[in-house]
Formats: sequence, C-alpha cells, structure tokens
Amino acid sequence: MIPPRVTSESSPPLDDAELDLDAAKRLIADPPNRLAAFHLQQAAEKLVKAVRLTRGLRLTTENNLEVLIAELPREDAWRSKLTVVEPLSGFATSYRYPSSMGKRKDGPPETRRSSGSRPSQR
Repeated sequence: MIPPRVTSESSPPLDDAELDLDAAKRLIADPPNRLAAFHLQQAAEKLVKAVRLTRGLRLTTENNLEVLIAELPREDAWRSKLTVVEPLSGFATSYRYPSSMGKRKDGPPETRRSSGSRPSQR
C-alpha cells in the first residue's frame, strides 16, 4: 500500500489535524469537556481531506466523513482504513450548537463526569 505523500497542499491540513488532536486530548482530561468530540472530528476531517488532496481530489467544505471517504477511489487502500472515523461526523455540530428549541446536548458519555454532574462547559 502506498501511503499518501505529504505535499505542499496536504501539509497544512495535516498540521491543523495535529492541533485539533492536541486540543481533543487536552479537553478530554479531567474534568472532560464536551467540545473534545468536536476537535476529534475536526482532526479526522482534516486527515481525510489531506489524503484526498494527495489523490488529486478537490477541496470541499463538506464535513460528512462518510461522503468525503466515499469519493476516494474504490481501490485506494486508505479508503478502508479511514472508514473507522466515519462515526465522528455527527460531532461536527451535535454538541456545539443548541437545538432549535434552545437546548444543548450534554456531549458524548465520555465527556460526562462520573458523579452525574453536568460536564464542564469550558
């Protein structure tokens, strides 16, 4: 399998993915913060977009990982490797914005305190 080569086009998204991954690690530390899931999704999205760039695919504002990965060539070995991040798509907006009723989701269970109190809103 040929790994994606880092190019001048793919390097910025990879650098940004590293920053988002660092943010997720910091935000998941005790007390956990619901925005950790968002940064994890962002890191995955930027990784997928970097791979797409190395394959000559266009940049897009799409943030649905399943859609982005599906556009990779079927025979591309990275396509199957990246499917593991597809479930993160929902975290792009799920915990960042209130619903139309003004309610905000608490965040994924991993970001809730074990004592049952509300997660940190840092």
